Amino acid sequence: MNSTNVIWAHAVGFLAEQLRGTCPFSYGSTINFGERIVPESEMTAFCVFAPLVLDRDDYLGIDVGLPGHEGHDVINIQGMYPIHGDCKSFGVTPDQGGCIDDQ
Repeated sequence: MNSTNVIWAHAVGFLAEQLRGTCPFSYGSTINFGERIVPESEMTAFCVFAPLVLDRDDYLGIDVGLPGHEGHDVINIQGMYPIHGDCKSFGVTPDQGGCIDDQ
């Protein structure tokens, strides 16, 4: 997204917090934001896929655990790509408690 509007990043953070534990953020999943993500855009949803700006080793299997507890807290970084709501086939809003995997 070529924009200086920080609302894009805040929207992704909001979704991560609201959907933690209920949405696997799997590649191909779509997440309906429920409204325009930013006022100047018609986009109302996100598609989850691999990050475009990182190498595979830099976004998969990142251990964020404390020293001595390796392998217990492993995360993956996902890319969140804004889309027009009519481009998705499934999806739910954060207040509905999850997301739908399109695959």
